[in-house]
Amino acid sequence: MTIRLATTADASSIAAIHIAAWRMAYAEHMPAGFLKGLTVENRTEAWKHALEASGPGTTIVLEQAQQVIGFCVYGPSRDADALPNSTGELLAINLHPLYWRRGLGTTMCQYVLADGEKRKWQSLSLWVLTKNLSARRFYEGLGFVWDGTERTDASLIGTPLHEVRYRRRLAQIGG
Repeated sequence: MTIRLATTADASSIAAIHIAAWRMAYAEHMPAGFLKGLTVENRTEAWKHALEASGPGTTIVLEQAQQVIGFCVYGPSRDADALPNSTGELLAINLHPLYWRRGLGTTMCQYVLADGEKRKWQSLSLWVLTKNLSARRFYEGLGFVWDGTERTDASLIGTPLHEVRYRRRLAQIGG
């Protein structure tokens, strides 16, 4: 397994993984029509644009035998109550469903946690769908704790998504 920074050449692979993972993970949480309407072509263009854009976020891919099987996006927290330069946010983590429950999501999260420590972040936060109990258990197993913050956001898919925020303290390097 190899973890590396994503490039625009990875956009199509990331798009296909994104769609496969969402269709499986969110079948009970998002409208079926929305999930069915996702296309590799549209998602590839969106990912090309995202990967070409300069910004504070980082996208990594997980490869097996030189094939991208997962990706993760993280960067400084976008939350209004986050301390500037000291809080990171895990924005997305997706593996192709054929690779679920093999410890690979944990491997990607551990990479992000270690990078967050190098960046001297004090904590890492993430948002997860309130009813996505499988994902919540996954994050709890990695030491993330629900911090009591909730939100409803309709901007992602056009229908309200109810989310809760999880947070994990990071080890302080050199002190």
